Amino acid sequence: LSSVTQILHEQGIPRVLGMRLSVQDKAASAFNAELFRRISLGDSLGRALALARETLARGGWLNPADSAGQISHPGDPFAQWTLPVLFDSTVDAPLIDVTRKSQTFPAAHSPPSTFMIGEHVLPVLSRGAFIGRRAQIRQHLKKFIEGTEPALMFTGHGGVGKTTLAGHFAQRLLESDPTNRVISFRAPFDFPMVYETLRREAFRDQIEQTDLVTQVQIEPDPHRRIGLLLQALGTGQQAYTFILDNLESIQALDSLTVLPEFQESLWFIQEVAQLQFPTRKIFTGRYPLQVLDQYGVHALTVPGAPFGDVLQKMNRISSLRVLPPSTKREVYGVLGGNHRAIEWLGQTLEHDSTQPQVLLHSLENLHTPAHTAKEATQIVLSRLRENLVFDQLHKHLSAEEDYLLRAGTLLRIPVTLDAFRAITQNPDHTGTCVTSLVNYTLLESSVDPATELIFYEFPPVIREFLEDPGFTSEEMKTLHKKIGYYHKFQGQHLTKKLTDDLEAIYHFRMAETHELADEIAEQVAGFYYKTSQFGQTLTLVQDIVQRPHPPAPWWAWSRFGASQLSLGNLEPALQAFLQALPLSPSESSKATTLNNISQIYKARGDYDTALRSQAEPCHFPLHRGSDGRRDDPRQSRPNL
Repeated sequence: LSSVTQILHEQGIPRVLGMRLSVQDKAASAFNAELFRRISLGDSLGRALALARETLARGGWLNPADSAGQISHPGDPFAQWTLPVLFDSTVDAPLIDVTRKSQTFPAAHSPPSTFMIGEHVLPVLSRGAFIGRRAQIRQHLKKFIEGTEPALMFTGHGGVGKTTLAGHFAQRLLESDPTNRVISFRAPFDFPMVYETLRREAFRDQIEQTDLVTQVQIEPDPHRRIGLLLQALGTGQQAYTFILDNLESIQALDSLTVLPEFQESLWFIQEVAQLQFPTRKIFTGRYPLQVLDQYGVHALTVPGAPFGDVLQKMNRISSLRVLPPSTKREVYGVLGGNHRAIEWLGQTLEHDSTQPQVLLHSLENLHTPAHTAKEATQIVLSRLRENLVFDQLHKHLSAEEDYLLRAGTLLRIPVTLDAFRAITQNPDHTGTCVTSLVNYTLLESSVDPATELIFYEFPPVIREFLEDPGFTSEEMKTLHKKIGYYHKFQGQHLTKKLTDDLEAIYHFRMAETHELADEIAEQVAGFYYKTSQFGQTLTLVQDIVQRPHPPAPWWAWSRFGASQLSLGNLEPALQAFLQALPLSPSESSKATTLNNISQIYKARGDYDTALRSQAEPCHFPLHRGSDGRRDDPRQSRPNL
């Protein structure tokens, strides 16, 4: 869609119809037949498109021979109806704001060539677009690829390109060894997401390590489970590279030590750091992390780019290219080699080219807070200057761009354009606004090779600058609910990843729509339980059964008890089933609960109580177990 349809549209073709993803042949044939039939009857193109999509949604195209003459159809389980997209330049609402001053962006502002690894965007620039950092590449890249320096820590001012350099090292490694797999995370770490990402890798590629996989399934401690997954990845046949980014987010500014609330993140960093070669590791952050020294991590300071590199970058930005040489030198003297701040300064001057000296004077007169650690003074000063440039650029955003920027900071993982359509106030301009945010380098974009979709993510510094997005509590709940629906649809129909389901649960919880969150949590817990991941099932439902309000539903207590029972913990399992019993939504679920209680008493040798527990459900010879299958109530649960 983006490679052909959008190009034709931008070239001025009045109407261009394309597919967002690969479409099934049957669906394409049915869509085309209905579309052109409607056009031949005199319907407008928009109406014909809507009716053709509706025809796909009914699902009659799945098996036309069998469905002929039937009133109802099975529906569209593959969501093919969502794929056709019309770019129409003749609609009433303009695709762009024609009253806004025209802007011409140089080639350097186009979305960089990036690829997705892990659950976050890792920017990877082409060789031609990559500027500077030659010393670091010349001295350490070969050693990193060969394995003589398999663990690196990039530190330096914000905006000097630490994350981009890590991406460049990963790209060059993959060029040398295409079989290597790169996994990236950004601190502070969300451990359900970390577990799910590692689980997908370990269970898919390390299945020969059956002992480790079994230990992961039955391990009740969340930290120990993640440690076992890292052990499986680090000792298997497949070589891995871990990139842990944004580590400054867990450090205190006055002492540079890890804050108490982020001790779990520190533990995960240490677990990754101690993995042995052929596993490679890259850590990035503004400040050094002293604990990494004991694991042989090579500290590497990334300084600001020299003036020659910065001058090359300025000459790619039209508003900076026209500045006199003395002003360019002054810009470098204030901002140094901060690539991001220079980009933002150029975008600010695109809107107001008369104020460079005033802005530079303001930047020169900034001072660091009194409590700043001595070794962090220059880094904090650079960050304050970057924040000031951001504030100036922020003032020039349109109302919709500002809204998407502030609302988008609630997004925690890369999303498609549909996420912005879900939260926007003006759907007609969503694509244009998102493109502008990318051109401003306020938003990162990348292509997912698996789906060939463009994903977007805000850099951590944007969330840092917009820590308070300025919404009321009710507005925040509404936004979280919309984002939850987006992730729910993504997980069910597009990515088919549990990470989207976990995100939907998180956002529905933040919106206090616990019924929707519990609905998805039940499905995720069911998957973990059926794949014998009893420890992760406990972790997922534990928050539900321990919350004060609203009360936990029957399925959560039942799943909690069944997992404890499978792990051999009879007393916690019994208490969970006793809690579940009065919440049973049906006679069948009540019979299931009573049968599980009976099995526990039988395992404890209390046969009289076991018989009394089984007496009530005796008229249910077969019922559905807690995993949804029909079980014989006289059979014991597994692993007793």
